[in-house]
Amino acid sequence: MFKNTHTLDFSQGNAKDSKPDPKLPHIVLANNLLTRGEGFTPPDLPEQSLSRKKSWGKRKNSITDPRQLPKGWSAHDLDVEEDDIDGQIKRCEERIAEGIMPEIFEGRLKNFKAIKEEQMEMIKSEPKGLDWEVIQRLHELKQLKANLGKEDKDKNLPNVEAIIKAYQTKKISNKGDLVTFWCDGKLVAGPKKFDPKELYALSSKQGSAGLWVEGINGSKPQRLNIFFSLNPPIPGFAQHKIYISLRNPNTQATNTDMQTLTLLCLEDTGATLMKLHAQDVAELERLSGTNLPITGSSIMTTADAAVTARRMVVQVNIWHNGQYIIPKWVDIEACVSHTPQGNAPLSTSRLSGVWIYHMLAVLSLPDNTFRKHIGTNIYEILNTLVIPDPLLARPPPILTGDNPGPPGPQGP
Repeated sequence: MFKNTHTLDFSQGNAKDSKPDPKLPHIVLANNLLTRGEGFTPPDLPEQSLSRKKSWGKRKNSITDPRQLPKGWSAHDLDVEEDDIDGQIKRCEERIAEGIMPEIFEGRLKNFKAIKEEQMEMIKSEPKGLDWEVIQRLHELKQLKANLGKEDKDKNLPNVEAIIKAYQTKKISNKGDLVTFWCDGKLVAGPKKFDPKELYALSSKQGSAGLWVEGINGSKPQRLNIFFSLNPPIPGFAQHKIYISLRNPNTQATNTDMQTLTLLCLEDTGATLMKLHAQDVAELERLSGTNLPITGSSIMTTADAAVTARRMVVQVNIWHNGQYIIPKWVDIEACVSHTPQGNAPLSTSRLSGVWIYHMLAVLSLPDNTFRKHIGTNIYEILNTLVIPDPLLARPPPILTGDNPGPPGPQGP
């Protein structure tokens, strides 16, 4: 906490006209933030809570016409974690047995079973007794090995090969927050807490080539009152996922919750368009009973490649605690890669795109919680939060671990 009883002056010299009007909104806001004092305590922030799906029972004759859907029904299954494949498979089977729009859940089931089969093949390919997190990391390392076999500017192929062997023989694990240091295919330090000074010393002695720190980014593959807060799914990283609801603009006159699809998306401001899976588009069209308006195809560029993508218009809103945050549905353009329907591996995230920043206030603070706050009223958000000291902020874990470096240069 901090206490500051000063208010902003902004005066320069003795010039009477250099002092801004204290009634200006940004001056009022700044002075309010500075004078709240140390008695302010942070409240519980309005995070997302998900309720269990209502059971509709089994029926002899399936409902396949969206116009005959029972009131209150929806295709949402938000209470099951997206990466809980066994749970998703079980839920799809329950949905199919209920007989309401079963073809939607048959498509989902096919997709999740394919992912499950891929997971089982990954497990069979490794020694028995390894944790699933280790197996995922080995899968990623083997992909890196294949790529480094084509081009290895940093001379890290020996390290990757040695780390694969170390995981497979259980000489290292990815439990906890310990890291290991590798040079030219040999373990030189660890497992231990990450210390950036040790990395800098090794880099100075060894050079950047042939040096690897394993475990620094965690063990798993790296993948609105009217405001709400998003917690990071990966501790220590300011990355966020958000539930976005979609409707077909071609049926906007008759759309209800039953024609709405709600999906978990990676909140990505670098994506010009929202990115969906082919299965999502098929489900939305099936729920609405007609095709989405297509705007064409285009080449979409990523960091190291270009892909051909279909472009279409969807209506979007943000789903939070059983309600839509934005008063009106927003028409945006979305894209989907030219891939077979249902081909949506867990490593491929849906992307939110930039439309949220056009419609709502979005705020993050250097308070080391790595939360993102989204809402319709910036004053409400600011009055709920504690304003932190930026000098105490921590950069991403690759530079800090548990040993924050020296503070940066003082601001003006």
